[in-house]
Amino acid sequence: MAKFDRYMLSQFLTLFSFFALVLVAIFWINRAVVLFDRLIGDGQTALVFLEFTVLGLPKLITTVLPIATFAGSVYVINRMTSESELTVLQATGSGPWRLARPVFVYGLCVAVMLSVLTHFLVPMANAQLKQREAEISQNVTARLLTEGTFLHPTSKVTF
Repeated sequence: MAKFDRYMLSQFLTLFSFFALVLVAIFWINRAVVLFDRLIGDGQTALVFLEFTVLGLPKLITTVLPIATFAGSVYVINRMTSESELTVLQATGSGPWRLARPVFVYGLCVAVMLSVLTHFLVPMANAQLKQREAEISQNVTARLLTEGTFLHPTSKVTF
């Protein structure tokens, strides 16, 4: 791999990581507010909230990675164009296929990451998440007891 390929690939991966981190944080905060309200409102501990959050991250990441890939590649190509790096490379005789090689390798790296996530991590996390949800839903006390309120199953009976 030539120096130019390594340079461009490092730029792609750096900005991809940045955009992925920012987008995962934004999506996670949006999801965490609803999850926190539901779990803590049902009387679950913060550890259960963290467990559900970690088990939901693989699916969230598979949603965000294509967007981060696109944003990172557009940003790098735009910056290289505005700083005339691509113009210099074209002037030195680099053809379109030569310039596209790092982009292809970058896309291949992201495709492998998404494939591993989609085929292995997401199904395992979803199975674990469904199992934990079933365990929690069977916990009758968490569903029935709410702090600061009384239960009235029938008239003249209070718990």
